[in-house]
Amino acid sequence: MAKVPAVARFNKLVDDISRLYLTARKAQVQFAWETGRRIVQEEQDGEMRAQYGARLIAKLSEVLTRKHGPGFSVTNLKNTRQFYLRYQKSPISGQLDWSDYVELLPVSDEKNRQDLEQRVLKGNLNTFELRRLVRQLRKGSRRTTAPTEAAAIAADADRRSLQPLRGTLYIYRLVQRPALGPDKEARELLLDLGFGIFRDIEPRVAARFVADQIVESRPKEDTYGIYAGERTAKDLFTYNAYVEKVIDGDTLKVRIDLGFEMWNRQVVRLRDIDTPEVGTKAGDAAKAFVQSLLKEAAHVIIRSSRSDKYDRYLADVFIPGIHPEGEGDVFLNNLLITEGHARRVA
Repeated sequence: MAKVPAVARFNKLVDDISRLYLTARKAQVQFAWETGRRIVQEEQDGEMRAQYGARLIAKLSEVLTRKHGPGFSVTNLKNTRQFYLRYQKSPISGQLDWSDYVELLPVSDEKNRQDLEQRVLKGNLNTFELRRLVRQLRKGSRRTTAPTEAAAIAADADRRSLQPLRGTLYIYRLVQRPALGPDKEARELLLDLGFGIFRDIEPRVAARFVADQIVESRPKEDTYGIYAGERTAKDLFTYNAYVEKVIDGDTLKVRIDLGFEMWNRQVVRLRDIDTPEVGTKAGDAAKAFVQSLLKEAAHVIIRSSRSDKYDRYLADVFIPGIHPEGEGDVFLNNLLITEGHARRVA
């Protein structure tokens, strides 16, 4: 009997696990709906209401947690109750994850809630983007009446769009620094490595270039040489760096590889964003979020060209290799905004 090819067996394994996953997703949603339905039924029963009253959910949480372990907190049980009340007039298909339904629970306006559901189903919103829009809707409803989804998105658009500034590694500018004293001539060309650090280059090499020329560094035998290229000023000041400490959600202490076996330590502030202060619940969450991302990264890429009023260089920070789709690098500045941990300040 011929064996089934390994590729075919692997594809079948993927299909089997996918079916199990989808079944489990639907089961979790159905479990939550049925749990909420039973709680509401018993709340409406005269004897149960008389004996337990407002303590019903708290007592359920205590007993179910002791019986089955975590997962039956008061908050979770209240969510199942609210879930049933929100959706009792229509069957639950389980097309959305339970986590998505939890995010939608605060949206009382049915049309707004349905609009958001459709966006999730089409893949236009992840959980964190959904959470942000729901918050915006709730803020709007407290001000006047509940705004439309489009209004919430428009109000939040500036927070979601920070254009990354990213150059190319090992690109430098040649500069000519003035010498001190009236009788001194300007020094030979120097290589500007950024952060106020300059590197001498040999006169015979400097003779091939002019001041303000953009050059790139390439390996040359057992060292590195500089060469003319097609790069521009937009490619400057981009480096590999290693994070030594997360000070808070928008401030990092980094060790920067400037090239040519030269290193520099700096405290950098993420450009154009602001996270809450450490010591607050939101500030501690932002810091923990950044720390969790950096645990997965061997290094980061930073692009920096100016400092703020506290003499900290402002930086765009990119984390290689952890993109949720498996491609490209994550732009940390923007991710903090879209995940609700930071706001734009420019």
